[in-house]
Amino acid sequence: MKGPALGIHRQSTQAAPRAGGASLRALVWAAAWVVALAVAAAIGYAVGARQAEGAGRALLRAEELRTAALAEELRIAERAQADLRARLEEVGARAARELDRRVEREQQFLGFQRGVASLAPGAVLGQGSAFDEALRAALGLAPPEGSAGALAKESVEAREARERAEREQAFLDDAADRARRFNALLRVHGVFGLDLVEAGLARERGWGPVVFRTLDGDGRLAGSLSAEALHLSGSRTGRTLTIALLAGKETAGGEERPFAGGERRIALRHVDPVPFAEAFPELFDDGELASPVDDGRWSLPLVRLKLNELLAEAVAGERHRVSFLGGVLGDELRDLALEVHDQEGRVQRLLFADRARLSLEGNLALLDLFDGSSSRGDVQAPFLDGRLRIALPRVDARRWRDAGLPGLSAPPGDS
Repeated sequence: MKGPALGIHRQSTQAAPRAGGASLRALVWAAAWVVALAVAAAIGYAVGARQAEGAGRALLRAEELRTAALAEELRIAERAQADLRARLEEVGARAARELDRRVEREQQFLGFQRGVASLAPGAVLGQGSAFDEALRAALGLAPPEGSAGALAKESVEAREARERAEREQAFLDDAADRARRFNALLRVHGVFGLDLVEAGLARERGWGPVVFRTLDGDGRLAGSLSAEALHLSGSRTGRTLTIALLAGKETAGGEERPFAGGERRIALRHVDPVPFAEAFPELFDDGELASPVDDGRWSLPLVRLKLNELLAEAVAGERHRVSFLGGVLGDELRDLALEVHDQEGRVQRLLFADRARLSLEGNLALLDLFDGSSSRGDVQAPFLDGRLRIALPRVDARRWRDAGLPGLSAPPGDS
């Protein structure tokens, strides 16, 4: 028993030193690694510190260079400012010397003038003498107050102002007189819906600018018409006067509307144009009264008869009858006068148009009146916006087309 046990114990005691040696070597290696890491860290710190120190020095050097550059720029600017100040002082001194020389020359000149003026008795400079006034005029100065020159200048200005006021008053008086005579002729012919307020300037052809007031059937203000120019045309045969307003606008109900196409025409029927032509010949462009416009392609009595037959077939409401037709130009009826009757046949009002046009929309017949006026009793008023439409519903459209009327069919000679 002792032999084997002792052998085991010896092996154990021999293995123990070997294990202890291995542990010691491991510790030594670990310590070496720690030392190596510490040395590496120290070296890295030292290198970083040196790099940081180098960067700081570079920044400091750059800042020093920039400060030096700014300082140099400041010195340059200060030198430029000093040079400029010196030049300004030199220019100021030169100007002062020049001013002193001018003052001295003017004083010498005035002394010379005083010496010359003293040669004439009572000719003392500055006391309203003729020489003083001439001298002041030569120097561009105003004459002394109370002197002959001042009084003459005041009299010239006063005369010019008086003449200007007289011209303006004459213009106003002439415009008021023409407006008064124009309105008187309108009233004589029963036109109370128009009132000329401003007649403007009487030119070689026409008046302008002009302003009309428009009145309703009760004589109350309904609106106004203003235009740059006023012209007239008329027809002796048709006893029609047409007022032509150019480049204007109409005001009604607080709204302003420019003239369609730049012109507004108002046809006044039963107005003799002859008195207007005699009183105001400059208002008629051609210098004479125009005859009714007609191209001769239609029979006016036949057109009027056919149109009245169709108008009499209106199913309800007011009845219309053409009382006068001045002519036909193209597809338009010209110088047209219509009577408006109630259902009992009594005349309610009269319609006058410089031109009219017929058209059909299905079974609706339309008669559009342009540039005309409406008369009720003794009052005539222009169409609102220069247009009035008469609509006849439920008509026989074929019968209207076959009637041979302008705008709905061709002229008889063209069919």
